[in-house]
Amino acid sequence: MDSQVDDRAAAQRPNAKGALSFVLEVGLLCATGLWAIEFLPLPRFAAAAAATLPLLVFWGLFMSPRARRRIRWPAHPFVAHGLFATGAVLLHLVDRPVLGWIMLGLTLLSAYLAWRHRGASAAEGARPPRHRPDAPDGRRSGGRRAAR
Repeated sequence: MDSQVDDRAAAQRPNAKGALSFVLEVGLLCATGLWAIEFLPLPRFAAAAAATLPLLVFWGLFMSPRARRRIRWPAHPFVAHGLFATGAVLLHLVDRPVLGWIMLGLTLLSAYLAWRHRGASAAEGARPPRHRPDAPDGRRSGGRRAAR
């Protein structure tokens, strides 16, 4: 029982791969917003919103770790790193080459980490059971102890 608790706690701890992915996601949104401000013939806020809102919706529905319709392994890292590389290109297009190279380097590092830990990423799709395995008839436990 204690090993299951330790495994769950380890799975919920932030790790370098997750932190790097979050930084790249924020960088992608910023790069998209900067590109939109530069190239779309709209007021700044409207241009940034028009470009980033569809990206936010797509990421929330299909790419985020808690998405119900999450794209599965091996397509997920290809899509994610393709979007991150696109963000690096967008930064180059708006005359931010240093930020573009940094984002591209972080994208390559993230791709390496995703490839290196591909077994763990594939297992992320398997969710833990929502009921106690030792409960009669596989029913969920209820009451005060279930909240622990």
